[in-house]
Amino acid sequence: MEDPVVLAVCTSAAVVTCKHNFLNSSEKRYFSEYFFELSVNKLVDMFDDPDKALESVLVINLMLPFMIQTLRVSEAYKWVSIAMLLCKNLQTENPGYAQGGPGLPRMTRIKYALLHRNSVLCECAMALIDFVKNDKRNEIEPNNVQFDILPDESRKIKNIISMFNRILGLSLHPSFIAVVTQARQLAAGDVAELSFEEIIRYEETVIEWWHNLPEELKMCSEPFNLTKEAVERETDVRRILMASYVHTITLSIQGCLIRPKPQRNVEPVYSIIKDRALYLAMHSADMCLLLMKQIEKIDSFCYSPSKLLVRSIDSLMSLLQVPDDTMAKMAQQKLSEYMHALTKQVLPDHQVPPSASPYNMISVAPKGSTPPVTELYKNFPLPGEALIFDVVRTTVERNAKLLALDSQ
Repeated sequence: MEDPVVLAVCTSAAVVTCKHNFLNSSEKRYFSEYFFELSVNKLVDMFDDPDKALESVLVINLMLPFMIQTLRVSEAYKWVSIAMLLCKNLQTENPGYAQGGPGLPRMTRIKYALLHRNSVLCECAMALIDFVKNDKRNEIEPNNVQFDILPDESRKIKNIISMFNRILGLSLHPSFIAVVTQARQLAAGDVAELSFEEIIRYEETVIEWWHNLPEELKMCSEPFNLTKEAVERETDVRRILMASYVHTITLSIQGCLIRPKPQRNVEPVYSIIKDRALYLAMHSADMCLLLMKQIEKIDSFCYSPSKLLVRSIDSLMSLLQVPDDTMAKMAQQKLSEYMHALTKQVLPDHQVPPSASPYNMISVAPKGSTPPVTELYKNFPLPGEALIFDVVRTTVERNAKLLALDSQ
């Protein structure tokens, strides 16, 4: 228990919310706090030692889930900033770190792989923290990020990194970035313009990417032709995860495409886009829920389904704004299914009741008149879990009430 990496692993392992964690809420917080304090003490003594720079970055990344779960956003920002500086120095010392490959000496290859993976993790973590802390939406840069898969890694790790490389190949494609960036602006309520050509290029990119996947990673021949029967008979978690990625992204993007007002003289084109977006969004909403249930059923992969559910719920909220009563009611019914599934996943003692909702108070109080969010949720063992559930439930219920009033 003297190794800082082991202590950091214990910190985050204790606080995970997957069903395989047998600790109750208070035990999760107690053990994770204990290991976090030990990890930080080790980190303070080592992060300025050049010989331990890579180890320090690894420790910081391993502790991040705990810091986010306990809403230590400022502390996370501090440590990730340090990790990014350490990564920059290490990248300067090791200019070929992003290449890797079997031609390198064994220990050099391992060092390069660790540096590359942790550098990307730091960048992703900083983007998330910047968004939460500063409402900053960083631009996504097209890139060809591919992680080196080391020969002595376990089969499960090799499979995960291989899938992640495929996902990065799509996520960082210029056509994909163009649509995701615009959809993200629309979701935030900003002005955005999506051309018909951009949407067509995006869909062609997704289809081509899917066709190029090896057969062991795809459940069906076409990405948008997935059926309930295909999901329910699938037992390979890799195929389920790849399908989950495609349909979560589809729901997110198509849900946003329903919102924008058409530019002049393109109303017929916009109508086609909207109708197709509605169909794809509802189909993906069905598939995401089925895929999540199938992962749970086969029980061969450890993850927290609440993240997938929350992202899908956020996307479904867009469909409530469609000026079509039938579609809005379908979206509301689907939202109810998702909220029921989320309630089953979130720990009972973190399901904030409406009568005690801090978020409800924040959203109606004058700006600057409420305590920090960390104070409002500090009585929950896992404040991040309580915050997310509270925000989602309150927002869904408010929109349901508005929908009911509009239909009267």
